[in-house]
Amino acid sequence: MYLQRKKLATITLSALLVSACGGGGSSETSQTSSNSGSSPASAKQAVAGRLVAPENTATTSSRILLQEQRRLSGIQALIQTCQDVPSGYVPLSGVTVEFKDNTGKTVDTLTSGSCGEFSGNVAGSSAQANLTTHQPLVLDFTALSKAGSSKSAPVVASALPLNASYLISSVQYLGQGQIAYSVVDSVSRKAVIGLNAQHLAVSDNSNVSYTPTIQGSSASVAAPTAIALVLDASGSMSTSHLAANGVIRSSFELASLATHNFLDEVEQRAAGDQVSMVVFDHKVTEINQPWLDKQFPMLNNNGNPVKAGLPASGLTSNVTALHLVADLYVPTSQLYGKISYPYSPFAPNPKTPATSAGGSYPWNGSTAFFDATAKGLEQLSNVSGRKMVISMTDGFENSSSKYPTSNALIAYAKQQGIPVQTIGFGAASDVDEKSMKEIASQTGGEYQRVENEQITGLYQNILTGIRFQYTAKLDKVPVSGVTLKLVVKSNGSVSPEKTLSIN
Repeated sequence: MYLQRKKLATITLSALLVSACGGGGSSETSQTSSNSGSSPASAKQAVAGRLVAPENTATTSSRILLQEQRRLSGIQALIQTCQDVPSGYVPLSGVTVEFKDNTGKTVDTLTSGSCGEFSGNVAGSSAQANLTTHQPLVLDFTALSKAGSSKSAPVVASALPLNASYLISSVQYLGQGQIAYSVVDSVSRKAVIGLNAQHLAVSDNSNVSYTPTIQGSSASVAAPTAIALVLDASGSMSTSHLAANGVIRSSFELASLATHNFLDEVEQRAAGDQVSMVVFDHKVTEINQPWLDKQFPMLNNNGNPVKAGLPASGLTSNVTALHLVADLYVPTSQLYGKISYPYSPFAPNPKTPATSAGGSYPWNGSTAFFDATAKGLEQLSNVSGRKMVISMTDGFENSSSKYPTSNALIAYAKQQGIPVQTIGFGAASDVDEKSMKEIASQTGGEYQRVENEQITGLYQNILTGIRFQYTAKLDKVPVSGVTLKLVVKSNGSVSPEKTLSIN
């Protein structure tokens, strides 16, 4: 986490959460014991954990913009002081962790260090965190002791902000009774890390109940995810925004910066993810190497041809190559030749090769949002495992022909079994919230709307849901045609119901 924030609080633990961002960080763990009185003695066991809290979207966005400004000014990037704290979260230091025996008496305590870490040998069998700055935490003590005994990475537990509730932000059926799903909080919209193993209730529309066995999010999910990024390049994306730092940037520039940061985070995750990009106005463009060669014959400074190395399918694990596409997406990119308006200082990205693009900017028309989203689904159709389409627009659908209605798109997404995350970029009156909400909710995704530079933080929020995703293995395989109903229950909070149609 950047520019570490200390939070002083007292934690009472009653079962500990889950994640592996690695050990390390300077350890300031301290321990006290109180095995006296009539409470039954219990054997000491090793534990290891880390306490973190999510940044809000505004803070994440400001950090991303600040990093970009420092890069443009030639200033060294901010140093991440706690390397093992997930990006988008801050450590909770100085927190007293109380361990209790089976009578409820506190028998040991540990205090978290500067990077939220704590470890030691403790008595007790449960733990609960009562924070003044966040809601009380119920943590997974079994996971905590397992990490301690195996000397593996500490179990990461993320605190729930005050006045926040749980939300299931995405859900996908993987087959054979397995479900992949993400849980976020309603305030920061970042993933909730380390819910205990009893947090999920599953039933269906035939009143059949299921018993799920939960895996994750004790670590950044190792299973790769295929992600399609669908970006609006219609003329209205030239709209200017006054950022919080006083700098004016277009929607194109902010969406490009959000994409660059998203790609950076995917690269750092190093889980073998694959990413594709679809860019649209009234035309839908599947970005691949044949299209780039035809539209933008590129040369390096020596006049030699440059290739991004994208496959014909557009879906690539060479995520670094897509930084070039994120730069070409901006009509004022410095990659283009002579243009009649000022170049954007946001482009090119440092990971984009030194090159110049032949040809002119190919977009700036109207909006084929439905067809473009369907193209993103199509790009993922031949991939197995975890998938997600993230589709953004700043306006209303007005140009799709193959999928002219939201219902047609929803039917196709359900057939593919792929959740669609929709993003409205602009004022509520400027975007088709009704259609985007329907698309997201009926495909297992979530709709969100932003109006300014917070789009950068929003994309990172979505990625935390991919990184810290849970998997539930049901005790029986649901039959085709039923609708599953999922609810998260933990720490006294109950999420709204999330539905999932089984094909």
